[in-house]
Amino acid sequence: MAEREVSTGVSTLLALLEARLRAFGLAVAVGESSLIARNIRESEGATAAGRAMNPGLRQEVTCQPDAAGVPWWFWVWQGPTRDAPGELEPLCPAANLEWAAERITRVLAMPEGPP
Repeated sequence: MAEREVSTGVSTLLALLEARLRAFGLAVAVGESSLIARNIRESEGATAAGRAMNPGLRQEVTCQPDAAGVPWWFWVWQGPTRDAPGELEPLCPAANLEWAAERITRVLAMPEGPP
């Protein structure tokens, strides 16, 4: 029963973060315990081949309990090899939803105009 409650809590937290990220203009794909946020602006105007080769900036974030059992958001970074599991880096407590959404949006931001 406790596992189901944790699962339901994660689903709710993911849905809340998804809504906030979409409000910031990001595309979001939600999985069982994580989501992938994507800045779709990067591939605007590109050819189909260009979009396939460079689908835009994206970042995976997962919600998991920390060592004390408190739900946290974690960045998921690619492991050192293609088949290695992702590496987790703490982002913030899951209750700090607004800060997490702003931070993710900032990481995926594209500057306006030429560099």
